[in-house]
Amino acid sequence: MIYRNPRFNSYGFLNTSERFAANYPEVVSRVVKVYEMVRRWAIRHPDEFELIYADESGISLPVAQLVMSRVDMTKSITGISELKSLKDAAQILLDENLVTKGTDMNKVIDELVDPGFMQGQ
Repeated sequence: MIYRNPRFNSYGFLNTSERFAANYPEVVSRVVKVYEMVRRWAIRHPDEFELIYADESGISLPVAQLVMSRVDMTKSITGISELKSLKDAAQILLDENLVTKGTDMNKVIDELVDPGFMQGQ
């Protein structure tokens, strides 16, 4: 990383289009379930997880270990603090004229982030 600011962290959101989620809710739910299983496994097996991460991403083990030392795997569901961070960072989009002036970024984020697929995980 050239520049790191935890306030800009995306917190590992899983993304999909509204259309895909509407057409294939069972697939989205399955991806979330598998992601959650892997997240819990990674917490129990950090050394193995780092090896797999290094191998699959093509980076060295020390780099993988550094990256993973910065990842909080303990949180499964996006919470209030993560949404606040997104909303705080969204101001940059307005400041840089990357979205239409006057866009209610808080409303946009609330509409885009749907924790419904995480219920029961």
